Amino acid sequence: MDFGALLDALFGLGAVSRTVDFRVGARTIHVSVPEDSIFFSLKDILYNREYELYPQFELMNPREVIVDAGANAGLYTIIASLFAKKVIALEPDLGNFTTLLENLKLNGVENVIALKSALWSTDGAVKFHKRRSSQLGSIKVHADSKNVEAVEAVSLRGLLSTIDGTALGHTIDLLKLDIEGAEFDVILSCGPQTLESVSRIVAEIHTEHGDYQELTRKLRQSKFSYVVLDRPARKTPDEGIRVISDYRVKLLITIVDGIMALSHYHDWSSLLLYASKDASDFHRHSQHRWMPRVVESRIF
Repeated sequence: MDFGALLDALFGLGAVSRTVDFRVGARTIHVSVPEDSIFFSLKDILYNREYELYPQFELMNPREVIVDAGANAGLYTIIASLFAKKVIALEPDLGNFTTLLENLKLNGVENVIALKSALWSTDGAVKFHKRRSSQLGSIKVHADSKNVEAVEAVSLRGLLSTIDGTALGHTIDLLKLDIEGAEFDVILSCGPQTLESVSRIVAEIHTEHGDYQELTRKLRQSKFSYVVLDRPARKTPDEGIRVISDYRVKLLITIVDGIMALSHYHDWSSLLLYASKDASDFHRHSQHRWMPRVVESRIF
């Protein structure tokens, strides 16, 4: 079932933006989010917190550098900016990028380098395919791809080499990928030296665009420990991040989450990948909690 398309139809969600307020600790964040992506943006990042299931991947850990590829309106980026010294946010869609910049300015965020670029296997111009939702645009062709435009792309190697070395420190502490299938091209194209410069990766794997075992094979070669999980998954709720408005959206998410739970919904189109150079990031009690959802794991 395509919940995104269903929600668009039921609630008439369109291309306009909706204001959302949430708290990170004692800090209140105000953001605009395109209506056609608001459900999954809030659910994945603010409610389920799917990119933070393991303690060492939580955004509230202090870090030097985080790269957010597929930043959309910047929810993950802004939370990361509160705890990291530097965040590199990549978003190729013009509308999303404009909203990202507005949200950074609105919240007084000054430690983010925002790039209107797609992360890809090579540097240079590429074709970017827009889809029914502003959050689903991709370099990869999908069944519902429509408008095509040229955007700039940067490889992971290029990103490491072109951004000031003092800003990056030649190391990415955490690389987050939500790039609609391009994760295969990005990771598989990396040489050993490039992956050596990345400490942790959290990514959505879009299975229609490749075999996830190609990625795990590459990660094993680069001495990453990793876990691949079935979706959806939800971090144990805490007081770290709390949505305080929009109440209509909160109600919508509660209802749909209930439907998903009752129907035992599984997102067969994507998986979650957690990878780290430090095997202790996947300590035993964390592993035990997510064992029912583990598709594959390798802890060195």
